[in-house]
Parts: sequence; structure tokens; C-alpha cells
Amino acid sequence: MQRITILFFVLFSCTLHAQYEQGNWYLSGNSVLDAGNQTTVAGSSFLPESASRSGYFLFDRLLVGGNVLNPAAFVRYYQPLKSQGKLSAFAELNVAAVLGRRGTTTFQPAIGLEYQLAPEVLLSATLQYSVEVDPANSLSLQFGVNTFIGRGGLAPGQNLLRKGALFIDPNIGSITFGNRSFGNGNINWLGVDLHFGGGLMLTDRISLDGSISASNYNSESDFSNSATLFTATEVAADIGLRYFVTGKGKFRPYISGGLSSRYFFRVAKYETPGRPDDTSNDFDFNPYLKLGTLFFLSDKVALDAGVEYNFRDNNNDGAFNSKMGLGVGLKIFLGGGKKP
Repeated sequence: MQRITILFFVLFSCTLHAQYEQGNWYLSGNSVLDAGNQTTVAGSSFLPESASRSGYFLFDRLLVGGNVLNPAAFVRYYQPLKSQGKLSAFAELNVAAVLGRRGTTTFQPAIGLEYQLAPEVLLSATLQYSVEVDPANSLSLQFGVNTFIGRGGLAPGQNLLRKGALFIDPNIGSITFGNRSFGNGNINWLGVDLHFGGGLMLTDRISLDGSISASNYNSESDFSNSATLFTATEVAADIGLRYFVTGKGKFRPYISGGLSSRYFFRVAKYETPGRPDDTSNDFDFNPYLKLGTLFFLSDKVALDAGVEYNFRDNNNDGAFNSKMGLGVGLKIFLGGGKKP
């Protein structure tokens, strides 16, 4: 009996993936403090709400954490689907608060899957249902890349910052269905957000960075027998070069610059007799300059913090608002390049 018990615990422990062990840290997403909408990767308005998250494993498989800038907290439990496999399922509950005059609390139960792309790097898909205190709800499918930092502390880091290395941004996008009911009508909407960004080390000091984002939002509202169809589409892209001032160490300050652009199209169709449809569009193309630093948390993961300035003409009625932005995010290195 004792041998059977010992064998049971050995087999049980084998199903625990190393990244889900007690004491590990979980990181995902980008955070932005901004006076308005930015055009480049760090300030893209296409990233899913509450994309930036961090957590800590209180016990094996049990993760608790919150959002970096949004007031929210979550608890998540993992279940590996196969012994020594790379695929795991999870269930979680997220509670988020919306501050302001109509401050509300949103409850967000979710289920999802995570697949281990590489040590410390996981691809995730999350199906989340949101219920607000007022009569509103939505269902979203979110995609992203997550990473774990071991309980042993910060790894040596910066080993992959060399010629030929590839790195990516952690957020990929989301698909959201929603509904909000009012006393005299309701609104139904569908939103699709996609984002792909990353870079390639051209030398040990210079990287080529770029991203492309697309967002499409469709809604149908019906108030007092008056219906409105609304569609908004945005596409943004940027490309630039980044020069790292120092050649080694956990802190790698840099200066970067490049070109960014955004196209915006919006149309509102009214079924009210005699009311004309409303259509607008705009295109923005500007250079940008950014100062920041990478801070390596491990060989494959680095925090990316920077201050960005966009050379926009804000006197133009069609120009997008903000020129200055502060961004904090992650860069995940997938390898590549020759070891020094």
C-alpha cells in the first residue's frame, strides 16, 4: 500500500509543468500611459482591454494576480491535459472595476488553453464572459503570449540580444461579442482586434522593429424604434530601427526612430426617415522618436519601458490627438543568431 501511495504521488508530480510550480511569476501584455491614442506598438489602441497582467503562483497550479494599470484581480487554476505534455487547460475568475462617474464592477469567468512554445514561453487562447452590474454582457476570445519567471530569481539574461535573434510582442488580439440593454432599447456589437509585432537583431546593437494592427467594430442599436448601424475600421503600422547604447548587462538603454501610420474609416447608417448617413475617414503618417531601455528578467524575457514622441501636426483637424506617450511592455525572444 505504501509503495502504491508513493507511486501515485510520483505520477501526480510528473503532470505538473515546471512553469506552474509554487513561487513562479507570470507575466503578459503591454501597458500604456498616454494623453491620447498612439500609433506605434506600445500605444496601439487595438490591444485587448486589460491586456497587461502579472501573477504569482501561491501553490502548484494556482495563480493569483492583477492588471498592471487597470484595477482588476484574478485567480486561475491550471490542469495539464497530458503527462509531460505541452498543452494545459485553465479556468479563472477576473474581477475588474471601471472608475469614473459611472463606476461599475465587471465579473469575468473564463476558460482557456496554453501551449508551451519554448521554455518560459506559452501561447494562450482564452474564452471569457463578462457581466457588468448594469445590464451589459460580452463574450470574447483572446489570444496572446505569456511567460514565466522562475522562483530562483532573475536569470543571467541578455544572452539572446545578438545578431539574428528574433523577438515578438505578447499580444495577438481578440474577438468580442457584446450586448447592452437599456430601458428604451439595446446595443449589440462585434469587435475584432489583431496585432502582430516584433523585431530582428541586425547586429548585436541594432534591431529592425515593426508592427501591424487591425481593428473592426460593428454595432447595431435600436432605441425607440429607431435603428442605427455603426462600423469603424482602423489599420495601423510602424517600422523603425533601434540602437542599443550598451553591449551587455541586464539594462540595455536604447534610442529608436521610424515611421508610423494609421488609417481610420467610420460610417453610421440611420434608419430614421430623412436623416442622412454619417461617413468619415482619415489617414495619419508621421515619424516618431523613442527613448527607453530593456531590462532582462531572464534569457528570453525583457521588460521594455520607453517614452515616445510622435511628430504630428495637431493643428490639423483630422490629426490623431497625442504626441507623447509612456509605454511599459514585454519583449519575448524566440532565439536565433549565433552564440558569442
